[in-house]
Amino acid sequence: MIVRRYRIGLGKLPSAFHGYKLLFLTDLHGCVTPLLSERIAAEKPDAILIGGDMMVGFLEKEKLEKTRMPEAEALISRLAKHYRVFYAYGNHEGKTMPEAMAAYRSRLEAGGVCFLEDKTAVLIREGQRLMLHGLCLEQVWYPKGKRLQYPLSELIRKLHSYPKKQPDGLCHILLAHHPNYFSTYEAWGADLVLSGHFHGGVMRLPGIGGVIGPDYLLFPPYSGGLYEGKQGARMIVSCGLGVHTPKLRIFNPPELTSITLYQTKQ
Repeated sequence: MIVRRYRIGLGKLPSAFHGYKLLFLTDLHGCVTPLLSERIAAEKPDAILIGGDMMVGFLEKEKLEKTRMPEAEALISRLAKHYRVFYAYGNHEGKTMPEAMAAYRSRLEAGGVCFLEDKTAVLIREGQRLMLHGLCLEQVWYPKGKRLQYPLSELIRKLHSYPKKQPDGLCHILLAHHPNYFSTYEAWGADLVLSGHFHGGVMRLPGIGGVIGPDYLLFPPYSGGLYEGKQGARMIVSCGLGVHTPKLRIFNPPELTSITLYQTKQ
């Protein structure tokens, strides 16, 4: 496992959040190791953001024991005792048995975890606000064998706002599991997007990046790393912490993503 660290300058970041550290966990798929908890503690984050796919999703009751939900829940419960934890859904949360997912969520919420299922949380520090949004994509937006364009109108409908049309000067961070819709996220008004889903492209090649995504398409455009949009938004795509299908990582170690924010002049 590696800790990949980023320093991200944001012009609209409130001064109270200068130096604020976020730890981003995604695509765990229940692959919890003792080393993970140690690495998280060593980073001393101000908040932990979860980008989804913490378990393996199944809709069949007979496969419930294969979801690895207890492993994910135990880890997140421990983290919530020490840190602020915000949780956005991935595609596997969306295809987990509804009753099992509801119970999992209820227990975590009771322990203090804030779920961002098409919702917004406001982080407040010294009276200043930082906006944190979580987008929950339906399964249709995770196609196999083709790439779609997520409509801006749908994103506006789900999150009930359009930051670029609001002269509030606020800084907007968006947790959105699928990175391929980055242009839509930027058009909506995200200053920083945090994504995962592609597991780093399973195998990574120097100068090329990830080889294949869960959509079975070669050389995904956003397989892992830092990307900049046409209007200056940034997106960090984590290579993720676990394995699912295939259960393989080549030149692609599990990744814990650490992000330190700092204020820049606009």
